[in-house]
Amino acid sequence: MGQYWISFNLDKRRIRATRAKKLGEILPCGVFNYLSRFLVQPTGMRVRRFSPVRFSRHHRVHDVQKALFDDVSGDMEDDETEHVENVYLRLRIRKPGLPGPADFCPPPPQWQPNAQGKLQDIPPELMVMIFQHLHDDALALVCLSLACQSFFVIGFDSLLERHKEHYYAIRWIGDRIMCVGDYANANDLPKDVFTPAEVELVNPDGSEPEADDAVEDNNTDNQAQLQLQLQQALAHAPFAIGVDDPLFAEFMQAWQSEPTGKMDLQPALEKLCMEQRSHESQKNAYFQPFGKGFWDRAAELDFLERLSLTEKKRLLDLVHIDDTHVHQVDMTLPGWVLCNLTTGEYVRADAFDTIYSNTIPDKDEGEEEDIDPKVRTTLRALGNSIMSFGAVVGARFCWSSVDDTATVTRDLHRGPWAGHRFEITTLDRLRILEEDKQWKDISDGALTQLKTIWKNEWGRDWRRFI
Repeated sequence: MGQYWISFNLDKRRIRATRAKKLGEILPCGVFNYLSRFLVQPTGMRVRRFSPVRFSRHHRVHDVQKALFDDVSGDMEDDETEHVENVYLRLRIRKPGLPGPADFCPPPPQWQPNAQGKLQDIPPELMVMIFQHLHDDALALVCLSLACQSFFVIGFDSLLERHKEHYYAIRWIGDRIMCVGDYANANDLPKDVFTPAEVELVNPDGSEPEADDAVEDNNTDNQAQLQLQLQQALAHAPFAIGVDDPLFAEFMQAWQSEPTGKMDLQPALEKLCMEQRSHESQKNAYFQPFGKGFWDRAAELDFLERLSLTEKKRLLDLVHIDDTHVHQVDMTLPGWVLCNLTTGEYVRADAFDTIYSNTIPDKDEGEEEDIDPKVRTTLRALGNSIMSFGAVVGARFCWSSVDDTATVTRDLHRGPWAGHRFEITTLDRLRILEEDKQWKDISDGALTQLKTIWKNEWGRDWRRFI
């Protein structure tokens, strides 16, 4: 048998369903590697040149947007493309509380007002407030940004901050996450994970979990009814199975192993996440302001016809910030760790050396001979191999009321990390814990658990499957 599992982000109300739904099909096969991508903190941002020709080949573009490409594609000089990088290095504005490395936002230079107009003499703090007020109107923000160079810097920075917010909005860094089986009861929740309001939503009747003896009595009462149902079902089978047949006892044992209680935690969490989708359209409009609606309004107002060639180039800098600014994860940095922000525990990437040191090389392993061994281990820990940081979390954040996991290892359904917060970062960027807590290295215990799971599933040749 086996129950189906779904991953939930309790803070962002997101669902991550998998194609292979049983835990025995998910964990040993590397399906949880997506967690490595969702939890890693970027180490910086790379600025690259934007090519209208290359972009139009790979994206569906609006007619007005295509006209803009045609106007500027033949007049893009190499020295002019450095303008984007120069703007990035100028004024930096960071909203309070935005997560991420401090080197994303260098300190802003001293403001030097331009004496050519009264509007440009407004203090930068007020101009920032004006741009923030226009965050829902992308066309108005662009028009103000193209008014002068000073406004362009502020508008560019405002859109860049929005791009960085979008990066964290679609990831699970620092969020409460857990993988819930469909045999989980809403009155059986991990301790100190759900807020009182969330408990009321997922368990509105406020029922308490049943004691073990009560569950046993309930199963005993239902045994006669289950046996009668099974007899009736087998009576219509194409082959005859009597009550005294040993095969009947096997059928009966398998049937009784299925839970008969109220299994409603997974549907309750799915309902919460579906209700949150009603607000997603507004968020998408904020994080992706230059969609079809923007270009439709630009066409109605003949916006492009009023712009000079230089202004059109600056417009491209604004509307394609997400294409020219790419978050990077530097694998060559030492000290990558998976952090449990709730418990103050971490697992080191270099600890995976003890697992991969004796593995059988892949057929294309020779292509990586020039890669430093430490970097190769980091790549594997960050999701390039089946046994990774994602597998460490996957083995510890599952939750259900029944231990049927379709794996040989039967104690995975009460994960000690269910509903906890995580991030993947480097040791020199570890967060300061609250209440004078100290970080604890649990690499040996976490990887020993993974070895046990893989050995139970694959036997003596378990290293072939990592």
